[in-house]
Amino acid sequence: MRCASCAKLSCDDFIFGGSRRLQDSAAALKTSAEAGCDLCALFWTCCAQKQGEKGVGNLLQGRDSNGDTVEDASVCIEGELFPSYGRGVMKGSTSEDPNHLRITLGTEPTKPQSNSLGSLHVFTDPV
Repeated sequence: MRCASCAKLSCDDFIFGGSRRLQDSAAALKTSAEAGCDLCALFWTCCAQKQGEKGVGNLLQGRDSNGDTVEDASVCIEGELFPSYGRGVMKGSTSEDPNHLRITLGTEPTKPQSNSLGSLHVFTDPV
């Protein structure tokens, strides 16, 4: 099952770079995961594994990994997916880490690392 936000996600959103707002908060992400959304469950699991118990507590209270209250506590997905041509060579990638998605806190995913909640690597050709 997919929640309304995840039902709208597509690989096309991230081909050659992109960002999408997923949930209004980490608490909303967790609630959606517990309600049965498989993608929210995957994203929440990544966040919980990276953040640990203290970090999860901060997230659920709208705080970053330093414990500071964040102005925008929405959970976003950003990343770059590059279709491979031939033996896995990524055309157009300027990233040292192509074919990945980052889970971030706030709508400005290019801000400092403290906003990074977790990441996923795509091991299949997205097209």
